[in-house]
Amino acid sequence: MEPPLPIVRSPTHRRKMRFGKGFSIGELKAVGLTAGEAQNLGIYVDKRRKSVREENIERLKKYLEEIGWEPGKSKYPKVSKEVVEELMKVEGVNIHVARILAKKGGISSIKELAESDIDELAKKTGYSKSRINRWVEYAKKLLESIATAAQ
Repeated sequence: MEPPLPIVRSPTHRRKMRFGKGFSIGELKAVGLTAGEAQNLGIYVDKRRKSVREENIERLKKYLEEIGWEPGKSKYPKVSKEVVEELMKVEGVNIHVARILAKKGGISSIKELAESDIDELAKKTGYSKSRINRWVEYAKKLLESIATAAQ
């Protein structure tokens, strides 16, 4: 879903209304957003604009309802340090990749990574299927080596 564009008054034609470059800070505050949160949600911010238009506030509220945004609630759950450290045991997975796999992909262990669906994980995380396939294969090998070492 595309974020809305604000309606502003044209500076050269005082009565003419047009779409603006972004929402003003005041309009964002009226719906409970900071400039950084708005940019993370894909909403354009125009820090130069000072006006606060009621129709823009309504457009923002409607958009935030449609995407299911709630103030103060993160889009992704927090990831524990233990989960990140376990995923980093897989060859090719660094701390940043481990966090993305855990947050966006919902992966919390090497076993879950080994059993995960490659296509679905690629859609959720944005990584290529070949890269995820490599990680899954390394995870399977790691689980096999742990199983043989336990016997």
